[in-house]
Amino acid sequence: MRGRLLLVFLRRKGIPAIPLLDAFRAEFGETEAGFFGLDYHWTPAGHELASRVIARALRAQGLVPLSPGPD
Repeated sequence: MRGRLLLVFLRRKGIPAIPLLDAFRAEFGETEAGFFGLDYHWTPAGHELASRVIARALRAQGLVPLSPGPD
């Protein structure tokens, strides 16, 4: 819930943000497989997922050039 409120706030202020929660839930479900224990640092799998989502969003926003290669 806090994440969604933060996204609303950022949008209202015109601050770009790339939400990751839905991607983490789609990839890992409600488990904590993308995180180390209770501290919510990302595991290697979490970092890999975040990098794909962020790269895709930056390309979609025209902030980085399209490049051949893996998504």
